[in-house]
Amino acid sequence: MESDYILALIEIAKKKGGKITSVELGNVLDISQQTASRRMKELEKLSFIRKEGKKVIIEERGMKVLKEIYLDLDNVFREQKSIYGKLFSGLGEGKYYISKHGYREQFIKKLGFSPYPGTLNLYLSFDENKKLEKTLTEKEYTVLNGFRDENRTFGDVRCYKILIENQIEGALLKPFRTHHMPNVAEIISKEFLRKKLKINDGSMVSFFVL
Repeated sequence: MESDYILALIEIAKKKGGKITSVELGNVLDISQQTASRRMKELEKLSFIRKEGKKVIIEERGMKVLKEIYLDLDNVFREQKSIYGKLFSGLGEGKYYISKHGYREQFIKKLGFSPYPGTLNLYLSFDENKKLEKTLTEKEYTVLNGFRDENRTFGDVRCYKILIENQIEGALLKPFRTHHMPNVAEIISKEFLRKKLKINDGSMVSFFVL
């Protein structure tokens, strides 16, 4: 499908209420009314749109094209904003904290899943860590409230929903108190990520903050 017709289809889809004339379409695309009219007629002929009085309805075939464009662009921008880190083994502290009843209940209630017992630890380069910190300032997060257990105090934790390797849902943990360096990303998921993704220490892993 020619790009000129795709642009016309996009502008028609953007019009709230579906009301758009060839004059309006021409103005938006900076083309003549006659050219805009021909493009609308061609889209109708291809069954991408249909007219109902003054309304222009996007047909199923047209919606399919728009969805494909959206998914392609979404993947492009997601790739640009993905964070990359190198996998390394921690000291097992993640498993201990994740398994605490006070946190686990909140994971299920607030994040909607029971995490695999343990965190996936990623070392981020200076640039990747800087990109992540900038990204997090623009994202919403869920707070797991701290609690006291076994004569110990466990602090609050910020949780950001993420997509790991563009396929597995999970969360990035940002404890208000942590023993890790600032350039370490702690990730959880209901999946055993090392097995699911077939990764080992040294593997590069990407995630996208939703």
